[in-house]
Amino acid sequence: MRIAMERGGWLWVAFFISFRVIVCQQVFSTEPSSMLVPPGDNATLACLVKNMGGECRWQKNGKPVGLFPGKYSLPVGEEGDCSLTIARVDLRIDDGEWQCQVTSSSVSSQDALVSSPARLTVQVPPSSISIQSSSTSVRPGGLLTVTESRTESVTCITRFSNPA
Repeated sequence: MRIAMERGGWLWVAFFISFRVIVCQQVFSTEPSSMLVPPGDNATLACLVKNMGGECRWQKNGKPVGLFPGKYSLPVGEEGDCSLTIARVDLRIDDGEWQCQVTSSSVSSQDALVSSPARLTVQVPPSSISIQSSSTSVRPGGLLTVTESRTESVTCITRFSNPA
């Protein structure tokens, strides 16, 4: 602060104010995690960002995903929330490795984010199950008999299930 007195009785006061701008980089506070979902259910892959300045993006199996109305959506008006909601999960469309991405907050900041992959598995029960041993095949509802002190290899086979 500086004070000056001039002739005539006027008092002048000058203030010098300095500002310091603190820029915080955007960082993930929550990354998406893997999940099992039955077909037809809705699923939400959580993705929260602190100090968010960029824009949310999502990719599946390394390719960008568009936000198609009625299928994929982001929260509206939630600062830093990039969580993706997938409506009516479908094995052919939605099963795969998902990643949340956030573009840089500015050209010079270079603070773009890419989450670790999260596996979305659309859970489908097998259409058939069979049991085979090294000596015989077991019919549905049948019994498998093994002999004491004899090594037997038993295999359970499922068809058209996810996960296999």
